[in-house]
Amino acid sequence: MPLTKRLGFDWLAIVVFGADFSVKGAVLAPYRSVWDFTNFFRYHRITYGRARGLEGACDITEAVRRATGV
Repeated sequence: MPLTKRLGFDWLAIVVFGADFSVKGAVLAPYRSVWDFTNFFRYHRITYGRARGLEGACDITEAVRRATGV
């Protein structure tokens, strides 16, 4: 993976929506922690649940719900 992608961001935001577009969950995770985890997997993916458990991750669900008004 190119270095620019690996170090190009500070945070990864993951927002999970319900079928009615309500916010089921939202998390901010430090991109470096995400990269350190996903680097070992094909396609470099991470689940919402796994991202929530990373060191430095912040649950922002309520803030995103308030912002969307849904």
